Amino acid sequence: MHMITLHLSGPAGEQPDPDQLAQAMWAQAETTDRVEHLRIRSHPGRVDVVAFLLADEAEAARARARELGRRTITGTAWLAGWSLEDT
Repeated sequence: MHMITLHLSGPAGEQPDPDQLAQAMWAQAETTDRVEHLRIRSHPGRVDVVAFLLADEAEAARARARELGRRTITGTAWLAGWSLEDT
């Protein structure tokens, strides 16, 4: 299992609800992502996501986590204006 950290940035005054964001991420997760756990902290204009994924290599887990982040942003209307930071 690998721990991957993602950072989302958005409008300065917006602070998504962590539980609601977790639900959105689980809704976008695919079986092949092999996500085991999600932990989310939200701040005005920034969200930190820690995802635990099963994978043989850390880079594969990182790629799948980033793709999940992108799918969640594009597939969730209330995340319009948010983006995945490069880490």
